[in-house]
Amino acid sequence: MQKPIVAAVAIVGASALALGVLAAQTSDVVEPRPFGLGETRAIAALQPFEDCNEFLGWVRAAALERVGPYGLTDRGPWVMYDTMAGAEATDDADSAPRDAQTAAPTVTTAVASTTNNQVSGVDEPDVIKTDGRYLYTVAGGRLLVVDTTTDSIVGRVQLTDDGAFAGRDLLIAGDRALVLGGGSWYGGVADTGVAVDAIFPGPYPGSASGTFVIEVDLSDRSAPEVTDRVRIDGAYTSARLVGGVARIVVSADPTAAFGFVQPTVPGERGERRAETMNRALIEESVASDWLPTAVRVDSGGDELGEPAPLLDCSDAAHPDRFSGFSMLTVLTVDLADGLDTGLERANGAGVLATGATVYANAEHLYVAAPEYVEWDALSNREVEIANRNFGTDLHRFDITDPETTTYDGSGTVKGSLLNQFAMDEFEGVLRVATTTAAQWSASDATIASESAVTTFAFRNDALEQIGRVGDLGRDEQIQGVRFIGTTGYVVTFRQTDPLYTIDLTDPGAPRVVGELKILGYSAYLHPVADGLLLGVGIDATDTGTRTGLQVSLFDVSDPANPQRVAQYALADAGSSAEWDHHAFTWWPTGDTSGIAYLPYEGWARDIGILEGDAAPTTAAPSMGALALTVDLTAATIAEAGRISHQGRPVAAGSDSTYLPIDRIVVIGDRVWTRSEGGLLETALDGAGTSAWVQFPAAG
Repeated sequence: MQKPIVAAVAIVGASALALGVLAAQTSDVVEPRPFGLGETRAIAALQPFEDCNEFLGWVRAAALERVGPYGLTDRGPWVMYDTMAGAEATDDADSAPRDAQTAAPTVTTAVASTTNNQVSGVDEPDVIKTDGRYLYTVAGGRLLVVDTTTDSIVGRVQLTDDGAFAGRDLLIAGDRALVLGGGSWYGGVADTGVAVDAIFPGPYPGSASGTFVIEVDLSDRSAPEVTDRVRIDGAYTSARLVGGVARIVVSADPTAAFGFVQPTVPGERGERRAETMNRALIEESVASDWLPTAVRVDSGGDELGEPAPLLDCSDAAHPDRFSGFSMLTVLTVDLADGLDTGLERANGAGVLATGATVYANAEHLYVAAPEYVEWDALSNREVEIANRNFGTDLHRFDITDPETTTYDGSGTVKGSLLNQFAMDEFEGVLRVATTTAAQWSASDATIASESAVTTFAFRNDALEQIGRVGDLGRDEQIQGVRFIGTTGYVVTFRQTDPLYTIDLTDPGAPRVVGELKILGYSAYLHPVADGLLLGVGIDATDTGTRTGLQVSLFDVSDPANPQRVAQYALADAGSSAEWDHHAFTWWPTGDTSGIAYLPYEGWARDIGILEGDAAPTTAAPSMGALALTVDLTAATIAEAGRISHQGRPVAAGSDSTYLPIDRIVVIGDRVWTRSEGGLLETALDGAGTSAWVQFPAAG
């Protein structure tokens, strides 16, 4: 067999899905047991497989217990996934003190903005990057290099020949770039190449998926060169870059490629024949069929050699209760070595579970996923109970060693997460904000929602709950969350917006210390100074009817008495910064001032009027980016200008009538805004256009 491209460790079924503490078990298959029934769940020990015979026997038996005429009867949790992926990055992440990683940003003499990352020193993949002179972006299947001193594209490279690769996510360290994405389908929605946790986190049951990682040599900016391409089994969830080392999170369902049949004729006879054929597929399977693989491909996507498993059978382990066949893998790639050497030397870690939401600091990477429930094994009453008590599994990985990723352990929290900002680690304690409500059922309307913040400590090789404060926003959903030091901020909404301040000084006894009720809500919260938060969200009437974009400045210096001290509103509009924090840019212009940049679009133009929302009261704004000056001393927000790409010349065959801005980058005293048509350079206030850099047509 070909040498594995990457060595990985997989923990089969280690997704905190089992009830109670898991101890060492034999390879015998256990009976299905209902999960999500409200008990405390944790993982303390897992039983590794000794060899491929034991591994194959375990997975075969588990599959034969569950296979039927239509394939496997339970392919994973059908749940509502979050729809949002997301401190300035530093060159040396390990030098950032842990208590500073979530602190409010300070004014610096930076010459360029960076990706709006959740944690200082931990870079997140994005469609555009800059080193202060060059802009790097992916458009039309190419990686483009733009020299901002000459306002021109000085280098470009086609990522694939056939255009099947739609990846947009960039990570750059030194003279190497990784472009990540895929070419799969998720529940009928075509993958755009954006991280899965920015669209539909985790593969839907039955979806086939592949992650592509393309390495580009940038040592000559005028002639970037693709030096490696790898296709990995599974949906691309997200990635993080710390100190030049990338961790790539992929979730694979090997059974999606088994080719299970379905009855071709109705009736018991057809079903019996189909089940016989499906059982044969499982009985004839070999160990490698159940393991995720990777293979190098050429520019046309053709395989260069045989796919090789990402891990050995003995690197996998299992809990005492079945928890699915999907395998969540965290790959480690040191960009200094390049993808070729880096992958072959890399050590990863895995959990047999889906992956949804990723959070990381310089020490630990957490992956959250909807709790696995074998719904088919439950009675109607158990389904109702599980639905009321649905949880989220939390997996912790140690990333302090640049050469390996180590699985630490798992835990489960009641409820579901909004996005990556719902997780944060501070001084070794994980804080998680969740909303508990029915995922689906006929009695949804009768089940009240409630939000909470739960704290976890890593003890006995597991994430153990040590504190919880609940009853946040009864009958409301979390719309925004941010943790800064020992304080948490949670926004819930139904008709009004309660902004809760939570004291986490004693993680064993978190408590609500303040509450502010205002109209509308803030979906994204950004610290702009000590004691000051900027919120991006939606304004609303006192009955909860949404009326348009709202940007708020909150004074939270007294946690017991949070106040909104300034507000900006734009009727009949919204901003992608609500759910995509990479679309937001904060640029300090002095010790007590700054400019907030965010895209906006008019409801009447692009997303229509949502049921129950107010009809446009004015001519609907089109689309572009807002530049808002924020005076932190006078507590004011004022519109400085608007930037638009409408009417700009674009490549032949492109739609020039719809050019929403998706990113804003500041370099020196100039602003660069990006749309699918090109890059526009303006002054800080959006005035005085200097250059339009048109993207070439896809080819």
